[in-house]
Amino acid sequence: MRPNDHHHHDNRKAVHQMISGYSQWVAEKFCNGHRVYLVTMQFTHLQGGHRAKYDQMLREAERVYKFLIMRVVRNCERIKDPDLLPFLILVPDFPVAKYAKMSLAAVTVNDGLHLHAIIVMPKVCRFRKRLSRHFRLNQKAYVVVDKPLCRLHAKRIKTDPGYVVGYALKSIKSGRSSVDDIVIFPKARSER
Repeated sequence: MRPNDHHHHDNRKAVHQMISGYSQWVAEKFCNGHRVYLVTMQFTHLQGGHRAKYDQMLREAERVYKFLIMRVVRNCERIKDPDLLPFLILVPDFPVAKYAKMSLAAVTVNDGLHLHAIIVMPKVCRFRKRLSRHFRLNQKAYVVVDKPLCRLHAKRIKTDPGYVVGYALKSIKSGRSSVDDIVIFPKARSER
């Protein structure tokens, strides 16, 4: 084994352990009665290179998250217990070859880059609808004309949330994205 091979092996092992940790945490929340969703965010054509596009997507995802928490809890600025807020694991994603044909736009707009998120909803929520239904009924409130987000879709996870976390993090597993590209909401107080 060459020195670089050893470093690569250690890095892959660390990535696997991190994904396993996220999967286990989400599975525990799921078993404790929290609703878990896989969310896809797609965007209009964005200017710049990969990093610039990803940064624009992150700003938009943060806007969506802030809008969502105002619908989940009253006085969200005063919430000290993070378990009362939706928890979001956000990662870049790219289309993969599938048996079903994909639209040309899905592959070419932003070089296929879009966002996946795992959202763990708190047990107590101001709106009583499922998040998937909330997004569907309020799409115009989240997908705003002058903003780059063009589609927001949530699918409730009913079985095996650990597998879905692995699926959402597939660009990290494959090495196409870095662990540094993972973004967590709510942000720690030190990051705000």
